[in-house]
Amino acid sequence: MPKIDNNLRICERIFSLSGEAICLLDTNYNYQLVNPAYLKLMNQESERIIGKNIKEIFGEETFEIFFKQPFKRCLLGETVEIQGWVNLNLIGKKYIIRTYSPYYDENGKITGIIANLRDQTNFQEAERARQESQESFQKIFENTTEGIAICSLTGKFLQVNQILCEFLGYSEAELLNLNYHQVTQARNLESASILIQQLISQEISYFSLEKQYIHQNGTLVWGQEIASMIRHPDGSPKYLLLTVKNINSQKLAELIQQQNQERLQLVVESSGDGFWDWDITKNEVYFSPCWVKMLGYQPGELPPNIETWESLIHPEDKAMVMETLNSHLKDDSIPYKFDYRVRTKSGAWKWIANYGEVVARDSQGKPLRMAGIHRDISMRKQTEAALREKEKTIRALLETIPDIMIRMKQDGTKIELINQKMFRLLVPSSETNTENLVDLFTAPILQELTRLAQQALATQKLQTYEYAITNNGEEKFEEARIVPLTEDEVLVVLRNITERTQEETLLRESRELLAEIQRISHIGSWQLDVATKKMSWSEELFEIFGFDPANSEPTYTEYFQYIAPEDRMPLQQCFDEAIAY
Repeated sequence: MPKIDNNLRICERIFSLSGEAICLLDTNYNYQLVNPAYLKLMNQESERIIGKNIKEIFGEETFEIFFKQPFKRCLLGETVEIQGWVNLNLIGKKYIIRTYSPYYDENGKITGIIANLRDQTNFQEAERARQESQESFQKIFENTTEGIAICSLTGKFLQVNQILCEFLGYSEAELLNLNYHQVTQARNLESASILIQQLISQEISYFSLEKQYIHQNGTLVWGQEIASMIRHPDGSPKYLLLTVKNINSQKLAELIQQQNQERLQLVVESSGDGFWDWDITKNEVYFSPCWVKMLGYQPGELPPNIETWESLIHPEDKAMVMETLNSHLKDDSIPYKFDYRVRTKSGAWKWIANYGEVVARDSQGKPLRMAGIHRDISMRKQTEAALREKEKTIRALLETIPDIMIRMKQDGTKIELINQKMFRLLVPSSETNTENLVDLFTAPILQELTRLAQQALATQKLQTYEYAITNNGEEKFEEARIVPLTEDEVLVVLRNITERTQEETLLRESRELLAEIQRISHIGSWQLDVATKKMSWSEELFEIFGFDPANSEPTYTEYFQYIAPEDRMPLQQCFDEAIAY
């Protein structure tokens, strides 16, 4: 079997794993190469795109509007970036960042266009959701029947609503010049201060306290105070949120959320692959029909035991295979997967990929049963010349991805920096030839990356890590995505997520504040899609009506059935006026 070009396989995997939609066009705008992300964005199969002209795919009119001018500039040697909302038949309405880069052959001649499409729709919609959440919070803050205040950690009023002002007899401007302690009756100060300190230290999540307040005219008024803490993303306290109710108000109802856990089951289905199931206690092995036929045997020809399998392993591979098996039997975290040679019935050797895992252990951890698959990989690659050319093309495509990509061993040693051009653009002061990543990352970040690399290799699953860095005095956020490439190395993809993190923080804080106010004020809310008449209820509204949130939300028509008959027409008039407004 020809030697497998490891670099190409790695490049192909990176190209396939990339979340960026990438394609390669020739100078006549015919598709030459696309990655899975591009096919997913276009909702197309590879066979329906490769070799076709982009005009055939999108239409002449769309080509003239969206592609003609940037393509001309690209073929003149310019890298063109365009971003904004697009509404195309194939992909629908999305916010796309389009980057078109010239593709050069080995002689430096432009022979095509590399198109890189980044879907930013979720980012844009998150910003819109944050604004809507903030507007909803402000409406509830202003229109609730309860007094609400947001205070600093020292007790200064930062924001108050009109109800609280009326309750205490102050104007908004007057109350904002006071603090929590100045309107609290003296004998309640000590107990309230202790509870607030417990909130800050996270000993409690909220408290409810009946207490007396000092009115502007000097009299004492009773209220029930419910307090909770708004926190930063790292869990540190940010603001104190207070809701003040009349002492005769009903006690607040708390919504209890129940989380259900689902078991994940391993299902192995692979057309043409052989399946094996080893009962370790009985030393019996089930070899599926595909497993035995793969080696040239008929079902029933091979004795169903582990010794049969061992006798078929190539002598040069046997030590590695048995060591891997014994290690996995002792520790599930050590993966059982490898390529090895197996003797067929004719006496020839066939390359097989073997994957498996222990699926049952007793109470002492002793393995009872193990299962896996056999896959024929003897025809996996063709000629070395074709592989090298394909590798060159894919590497050129990878250079267009606006993320830093690093091949790394599990001990933190850098094997290769994939797209050095982008790295030098984003990190100009770092030495790209260094062999150790300690020169590129701070010690805590590198330690976590190394741990996640080991976890990715052990579980063969994607690992993600978000962290903050300081660059020239400015705090930035990055996301590292660690995916296994081979048995002992991973790919680390670094992306700047500063804008996304800031937007998510604002959205989360706005939603948490909105939900907390609804919960402690016992205020529900709903939204109506005027076009479809579909309603969306908040969790608190389900509690008010006594419905189970797990069931479907009432329709617009059903909602009115829960309203008293004499109130339906006035409510409908309010609906109509609000929609008309």
